Amino acid sequence: MAVYCGITAGWAFTTWIWISVLLSYNNRPGSSVFATRSKTHWRSLAVLSVGWLALFVVLPKAITFGCSSQESGDYTNGVTCGVGAGTYGGSFILLVLCISAGVVVYRSYRRAVRSRLGRNVNVAHEDHAMKDATALQTIAQAP
Repeated sequence: MAVYCGITAGWAFTTWIWISVLLSYNNRPGSSVFATRSKTHWRSLAVLSVGWLALFVVLPKAITFGCSSQESGDYTNGVTCGVGAGTYGGSFILLVLCISAGVVVYRSYRRAVRSRLGRNVNVAHEDHAMKDATALQTIAQAP
């Protein structure tokens, strides 16, 4: 059980560090660094989501084994089950956050590709282009 909790903690640390790196490159319209591309953002979120899904599937078995393998009178049984349940809850929260962010970024990426911004569109360009396109549509529809 401790191995799975350690793996989950390592994956959480990796997730938060990588998301921090992506967020630091989020609003740089003039940059051509790979971390500014929408494709990099949604692919990263897809990989992180798959990792969290795998942990979310594996952790219940580890928790069940960890909680039932110790004697009921052992004081560490409650600690083991509590840590396992907290880890499982945290993995669920991060899974939902990664999937929802990935879906939002992917949908905006697909919209940018369809609007001829190109496949290597910068996240900041994409945001500004979508706002400009919406403004142009509003102006065009005005009487």
